[in-house]
Amino acid sequence: MLCETKPPAGYVRSKPVALEIYSDQVAYYQNGNRDSRVLSAVYEDAADEQTTWKNKPQDQIHTARVYLENEPIRLQVEKREAQAAAGSEPDQDLRSEHSNSEGTSGYVAGAKMTLFDAILLTPSGDTQDFTYEGLVIERNDAGYIDRMYVKEGYGGQKTEFLPERDEEGHLYTVTWPAGVDRYGEIIPAEGNSWNSVTVMRPDTDILYYDLSNLSVTITPESDGRDGRYQAFAWNGAFKFLEFTGGDLTKIVYDEKDKILTLDKGTHVYHLGRGGERDALVDPYTGMAYVVKDFDGTNGSWDQIRGRAGTGKNKKQVLVWPVNLRRDEYGNIIARDKITTCRMALSGDGEQAYLTGSWKSAQEEESTGNPLFTRMRQGRT
Repeated sequence: MLCETKPPAGYVRSKPVALEIYSDQVAYYQNGNRDSRVLSAVYEDAADEQTTWKNKPQDQIHTARVYLENEPIRLQVEKREAQAAAGSEPDQDLRSEHSNSEGTSGYVAGAKMTLFDAILLTPSGDTQDFTYEGLVIERNDAGYIDRMYVKEGYGGQKTEFLPERDEEGHLYTVTWPAGVDRYGEIIPAEGNSWNSVTVMRPDTDILYYDLSNLSVTITPESDGRDGRYQAFAWNGAFKFLEFTGGDLTKIVYDEKDKILTLDKGTHVYHLGRGGERDALVDPYTGMAYVVKDFDGTNGSWDQIRGRAGTGKNKKQVLVWPVNLRRDEYGNIIARDKITTCRMALSGDGEQAYLTGSWKSAQEEESTGNPLFTRMRQGRT
């Protein structure tokens, strides 16, 4: 019985595989299914120590290859149409754009989703620059934030792909068949062996927005009689922040200290280049964050601060690690979110397979069900 103890990152553990070993063949049962008996490919290699005439059974080493198929962990993300009000119908133009022969699909046409790395913060019970455990905010003499990062030991773990090394620290080198030449001989290639490992996050910079040089505008949504207002913070000629919830007339911007004072329940959103909301923003530090299970009303600064607002079985605050880009003089010119890596998959369950393409001697080929079938039959 062959059992997997630790699956690769992004996959669940494979089922135990039963082996049948005979004098002339090796068979196994794919995915533990008694109806899926597969003959294993057996390879012959010369033993390191040979007998005199090199014709004894011990002169050959037989190696059988057994495939373990890990089922990938699948993450499904849905983006649906937002209704203008509870119980109201979606916009007619949107409905006609997304409708098909079976009716309205409910999905936004052309929607794309990118998965970014994230760190879960733990509240400290303190306020201002010390709201979260392990969060370090470095300010200069003028009060500007020079750096914001999560200290090692507070950012949890992450998966990295690292080259394998021996006990002396040398890189492992492996050889594999890269193709065949014109005479049908195998062309070998060499490279390093890599493995996915879980490591403790080092000091990790996170995404934040500069709250200096802002101009706040508060205007009535209609004639002003219903008490509804809309509020934005401008950075030059661009809308930079949007405010919703609470009493928007109580918004105060301190230009000297670069902080915003808000009413309870007021949410601050950063606006992307197209005017879309892409993050919640802390009004004191400018830290970009998102709240797990956010519904538009439960992620304001007062609701998440302190131990009473977050923690176990309560709101969870996540922030984005970033890669810093610098110019030739060492100045930071961009903070880029870090995308996660996940292989592209087709199918579900045991029928799932990797998608992609490669160049062969004939033409460009793509993976698909035929390849998956060949693998199930024990051939590569």
